[in-house]
Amino acid sequence: MDRVIIGIHGLRNKPPARVLRDWWIVSIRDGFDNIGQPQLRFRFELLYWVDLLYQQPSDPSLSDPESPLYMTNPYKKIDYPAPALPNEKRWRRLERLEKISNQLLENDRILASFEGISDRFIHSRFHDLEVYLHNSTGYGEAQDRPIRDVILERLGELLLRYRGKIIMILAHSMGSIVAYDLLTQPDNPFHVHTLVTMGSPLGQPTIMAKFSAANPIVDKPRSPDNVQQWYNLADLNDIVALDPTLADDYAPNQKGVSAADLFLDNRYHWEGAANPHSAFGYLQAPECAGIIHAFLTQDRGKFSLSMDAGRQRVRQLFCDEKKWRLRRSPPRPERTARRKSLLYAQDKIILFDGVCNLCSAFLDFVYKYDAKAVFKFAWIQSRRGKSLLQQLGMPIDEYKTIVYIQDGRPFIKSTAFLRIVRHLRMPWPLLQAGYILPKFIRDWLYDIVARYRYRIFGKKDACMLPTGDLKSRFL
Repeated sequence: MDRVIIGIHGLRNKPPARVLRDWWIVSIRDGFDNIGQPQLRFRFELLYWVDLLYQQPSDPSLSDPESPLYMTNPYKKIDYPAPALPNEKRWRRLERLEKISNQLLENDRILASFEGISDRFIHSRFHDLEVYLHNSTGYGEAQDRPIRDVILERLGELLLRYRGKIIMILAHSMGSIVAYDLLTQPDNPFHVHTLVTMGSPLGQPTIMAKFSAANPIVDKPRSPDNVQQWYNLADLNDIVALDPTLADDYAPNQKGVSAADLFLDNRYHWEGAANPHSAFGYLQAPECAGIIHAFLTQDRGKFSLSMDAGRQRVRQLFCDEKKWRLRRSPPRPERTARRKSLLYAQDKIILFDGVCNLCSAFLDFVYKYDAKAVFKFAWIQSRRGKSLLQQLGMPIDEYKTIVYIQDGRPFIKSTAFLRIVRHLRMPWPLLQAGYILPKFIRDWLYDIVARYRYRIFGKKDACMLPTGDLKSRFL
């Protein structure tokens, strides 16, 4: 075969390499079924680096959501009976926010503090990326070497192994940053026919600043010169792809190639909770399946394609590849009811800093105006609080923010505050007018208060012990 597909996974812990590779292959084949195209043979390689960041991979067979190795969103087959129209209202709001943030970043005074804002944002939301960008060491091969060097070396070895082949890279989430990082290295010998980024954070100024020595808005980074096609896929509800368009953020390369932005409906859900960032949802979406199928069929004659499809049908008579891989790497069965995990309980959960006087005052405020008693509380320093943070893949130390959890999704800093006041008695929901400010400005103001909260409001020696009815609201 003259073509090869290389997948690059994203953030947070993953199942073992063989299992994850099987699930990516099955998802690609599910995508072909969703667009009604015949199955074709293809060679697939997965760039896997979980062993560098985590001592143990997640275990998809675990059913205890309290376990730190519990996997929240395993593979599942998703049906796409008809394409859904993108959320135009959300798209217009994202477009307005992007214009405002771009104008603000052109101001030299704001830009001077931008690096600090970027570092805090990455620390709070993208722990794996923080380790990657700061050249930290890890486990295995990265015990005495920066994780970034080992990951880029692994991807480089894959590209060199298939130097004579036509290569497609499917890069999800942080994987898109890894792909961009390697392909923009000076004097690299790699050539990629098609780059597909899915749920990519590359459009966020906080990420772009890490790959641009100048203003990432005024002086745009360039598309990789050794890429012939670049497709960027994003669901408008994907919180990682906060800026879903890359064509306006990355200048064309020497060949005039820039990112082609495509919006899709990532319909992945697991036990009642949607996850529009899931790699399996992206891979099975008709838009992604169409791009992959076009890559495998481009510049091939009808006779060659018909022979390939025929050979694949004959192979399936003896061994159905999808069924064989799922027998070898079975996903955990999905329950019809919601999980018993607190992450997916009906209650909305707020995690506070238990020794902060300001946080305790905010807790009393929320408790007083929570007329419908929709919130549950926990201290970040408590065993329950740390367990919830581990399940979310978030760090459990050095927290300077409240964490608000709803339907298994975490919200922090200003977004957490605005989502909480929405459920309080009037007039406090009016504070949601703060959404008109770009998120990074809101979080910058929040960080200023958080930085000096102990100095201004004081600090306790131990977490406050709740009493009375408030005690029943604590986890």
